[in-house]
Amino acid sequence: MSLKLKATFQFAGSDHSNVIVLEGFLPEAKEDGLQLNLRGGRYITVVYMSDRRKQKGNVTDPPNDPEELKHHRTLMVRGLTVEIEDTQPDPNVVAVLEANKVTKKIKEYALEIVDIVTQIHNGIVEFFRNYANQIWLEPIVYNPNSEKTLQYILSEVNLHWLGKDGTWQPFTVRGAAIAMTYRRDFGEPINREEWNQVAPFVQSFIEKRKRAGLLETLIANSRKYLEEGDGRLAVIESVIALEATIKRALANAIVRLPNAPDVEKSELDRLIEKSGLRLVTSMVLKIISGAIGLSASDIESVGNAVDLRNKIIHNSKLQVNISEAETYVSAIARVTTTIQQKAQCGSNAAAPAISIKVKPKISGTIKLVSPEE
Repeated sequence: MSLKLKATFQFAGSDHSNVIVLEGFLPEAKEDGLQLNLRGGRYITVVYMSDRRKQKGNVTDPPNDPEELKHHRTLMVRGLTVEIEDTQPDPNVVAVLEANKVTKKIKEYALEIVDIVTQIHNGIVEFFRNYANQIWLEPIVYNPNSEKTLQYILSEVNLHWLGKDGTWQPFTVRGAAIAMTYRRDFGEPINREEWNQVAPFVQSFIEKRKRAGLLETLIANSRKYLEEGDGRLAVIESVIALEATIKRALANAIVRLPNAPDVEKSELDRLIEKSGLRLVTSMVLKIISGAIGLSASDIESVGNAVDLRNKIIHNSKLQVNISEAETYVSAIARVTTTIQQKAQCGSNAAAPAISIKVKPKISGTIKLVSPEE
């Protein structure tokens, strides 16, 4: 015996206009969905876009033909469907569902399903926000002990279960619609190959508490600050990412020298403290730039970013031009990504689980409407 459930979710965020952006495809078929086996294999889950009319976020309809769809660079998806098969359901839960009763056991079970759906949402957000720079996305946070919150979330995810007659029966009523709003920055669209990396990431996010990499998270934070108009915090956060990358590159370079001793992190910290991050960064980038293909303009921008960070921290510089900050964040993102990718390619370790290519920034205007329209 198994119990099949279905839920939908919208991507969460502070301005209620959030979408994930895909490139050249939409996961409209279950075989293109994210396949997840959770809680020791008890829950077999597929995540896909079941309703184009309600779950896509484009102003105009994209074509149905997959070949034609490949020509679309930015395909906005504002929600996804989660189908869950509980392979070991409690017979008492099934009996209560079939009797159309509301009991403590049903509420506990609904809470467990909501927790799974929420974690799936948050795992997808973690991937898209930090690896694809879709920085408007935010995780869902709710209080599982709040009866009011549970009822609200149940309404929002539109939780249903499949009855014996083959019809979907609701746990509760549908929630409120999403208001009309606009979005300009589309981040970096996820193509089909990159989409295939999302399922193992979400699986690890849920079961092993895996998070996005530190560097990707710091750069995503920087871009979020840029979007909010805070150039100071954007520069500070991105230079932290740069410092972490430089330390790693310096340690790797020393370790690869013949008969080189192990270098403690504290020793590298003292080196940077005594010499200054600006000087150490210039030295490291000068040494490795030719081998890994860093541009002179990016190296200059990175150095200027460190200088600006120092003025912010040590001289209490309060105002930072947002355009200048964006230039520095973009340069640091390119430099740290290049160093990290080259380091991974040159190591004997297994290939990294996540590999998102750097794409041109895309901008435009998108109009989202209520799910009921």
